Amino acid sequence: NPIERFWKELKKLMKWEIFDDLEELRLKLSKNLEKLTPLMIQSVTGWDFILESLFSTIIPQS
Repeated sequence: NPIERFWKELKKLMKWEIFDDLEELRLKLSKNLEKLTPLMIQSVTGWDFILESLFSTIIPQS
């Protein structure tokens, strides 16, 4: 599942950190999301079998 791999990568960025409250966690998560580039997201979620499955439902094969 692409979103599971995406969250796994985000969790790696915050590994071993302790947050005093939920707001601190939200801020850190937000900063990490801002650092991600489209290429980084694609490398985690854009596996060939996922893209083929996605596009085969959008664009029928002839």
